[in-house]
Amino acid sequence: MFCSKCGSEVGSESRFCSSCGTPVVLDVSQEPEVEIRSPAPETSSAKDSADELTLDEMYRAFIGPEKSSYYLPLFSQFDLKNGGSTSWNWPAAFITQLWMLYKGMFLWGFLWYPILGGIASFLIALPFVAAGNEGAEALSYLAYFVVSVVVMGLYSNKIYHGHVKKKIEKSGKLGLSAQERKEWLIRKGSSNFVFVFVLILFLVSIIGILAAIAIPAYQDYTNRAKVSVGLANVGIVKEHYLDYVVETQRWPTGMQDLKLDRMSDQFGDSIASVEIGSDNELRIMFSGNQIEGKTVVLIPSVENQTLVWDCQVESLPAKYAPATCR
Repeated sequence: MFCSKCGSEVGSESRFCSSCGTPVVLDVSQEPEVEIRSPAPETSSAKDSADELTLDEMYRAFIGPEKSSYYLPLFSQFDLKNGGSTSWNWPAAFITQLWMLYKGMFLWGFLWYPILGGIASFLIALPFVAAGNEGAEALSYLAYFVVSVVVMGLYSNKIYHGHVKKKIEKSGKLGLSAQERKEWLIRKGSSNFVFVFVLILFLVSIIGILAAIAIPAYQDYTNRAKVSVGLANVGIVKEHYLDYVVETQRWPTGMQDLKLDRMSDQFGDSIASVEIGSDNELRIMFSGNQIEGKTVVLIPSVENQTLVWDCQVESLPAKYAPATCR
């Protein structure tokens, strides 16, 4: 390269002529060609951004296309500042626990009924139980059921909305692309058919086991109650028996002496008959289920000028008899 003014040779990297100091003008034709390349296409991970997914798209991914038409308008309403928080959901009202588990809200599903049951037992029914008011106790449990149905029917969609929002917020912290985030929400929002089916089988088996234990226990309780009520109703025979002994100074030979029928409606449904035996004892025969035709004997004796009754089991199973008769 040469200086344009004095013709002296100038180095290729020099910007001024060393002889005359004239600035060197670069000859563009002598510059090496520079290859201009188009930018490389962006990869999908660089192109896809989480910001490209709208809130409705994320809702739809989690909820699924089948339920979007129902839930999207509700969620849009809940997202508004004054959009309200109630709507009605029939499945959530009556099968709350299964609905929650089906929607993947496992903590709610497992704790909802135990928590409400505890509240109902200790804060609602317990005062009535302590007061011995069985009717009010039953009404309190009915009120608890009605309140539970109404509350869950009205607020279950709002609870589900909060659950979905938490999942969406979590997905935004995972560093996923838009497509990956959408797929993650679809997986997390898929309904838990298998889990609910297994849970139902488990509950059915538990109910079967409890029923196998509870039904015989309840039958024993019912039979003991019938025996106790029957013996209490026979108290009228004891009164007539005592009056007869005091007035006549002798033992009665039959129910006719007491002016009572051996089979009387006064004895109740659990007593088949009451008879006076050869040893002056009262022979009581019961009626109903496992106690049908079974008997208990009341043996009288005089102690300190008082008539005392000794209860003895004859054919009645001991587990149905009061402790004083065993």
